[in-house]
Amino acid sequence: MTISAHLLGHSNSHSVKLASVVRVAQSLGMHRLGSEADDDTSNRARREIGRRLWTELCIQDWFSIPFSESYLIHRRDFNTSKPMNSMDDGDMRPVPDNEPTPVTYHRFLYDIATLMPQLQDDISASHTLYAKYEHVIRYDKQMRSLVSKDVPSCLRNTAIDPSWPRYIPWARHCLTISSAHKIIMIHRKFLWSSFTNSALNFTRKTCIAAAKTIIREQKQLTKENGPTLWIYHAFSVAASVGSSRYPFGAAQPNLRSRSYFAWIFFSIHFLTLTNEITARWPTTQLRFCPRAIQV
Repeated sequence: MTISAHLLGHSNSHSVKLASVVRVAQSLGMHRLGSEADDDTSNRARREIGRRLWTELCIQDWFSIPFSESYLIHRRDFNTSKPMNSMDDGDMRPVPDNEPTPVTYHRFLYDIATLMPQLQDDISASHTLYAKYEHVIRYDKQMRSLVSKDVPSCLRNTAIDPSWPRYIPWARHCLTISSAHKIIMIHRKFLWSSFTNSALNFTRKTCIAAAKTIIREQKQLTKENGPTLWIYHAFSVAASVGSSRYPFGAAQPNLRSRSYFAWIFFSIHFLTLTNEITARWPTTQLRFCPRAIQV
């Protein structure tokens, strides 16, 4: 399922597999695991693993909403809580929220994902374009508040503790790129209209700023010797396609428009370089790069 989720042009395959996996998880009772307070010492690890799996399914489902405008997992239909911030030891002992663990990143990603079904429900219940746009603005503010106030300190732009795992800088880049992408997804319904309708200027400026953030992080990543993760490329496509609308919609090319072209050319260069590298490994999950370059 994860492989198909990140291949451009295979969204239908992902939707079918996600629906199947959600049904299997429900049959196994993963949606009725409650919180850690309901566990005893004999089954804590097993139930906590179930919570981690269910949380990932929720993230996958809810982050698909901007594209499908529907979702499978409704909050009222499950009581499984967010997994603890715990280490992967035998007891899965909980640690403070600001201490990095293998689930710290996904716990916060789950918090972001919970905004998507709420936004979808509110938009669906609105009957005018103005009312729908008001909800977009409201959830944009919630998203910004969440990212600015509730991010665990280990994922913030602060000094790195030498005792922290080496993947913390990578997780910070991922979170910055993913958060900017989710801002674009919140505005997605009004994105193209914002380039021609002055009443939607906030969406245009917001999405262009988010695209710049994604591409700026990409430039920083090219200077570091870290792993190549799928979101770097998938979200670069979204940022490039979104920002490319501005110069083509401009009345006359200018220096500002040229800067947008520079961002787009950098993204194409980044995807081309990655395509050349990953072509050596035919089974890689990043084989969507040729399609992305073409787009």
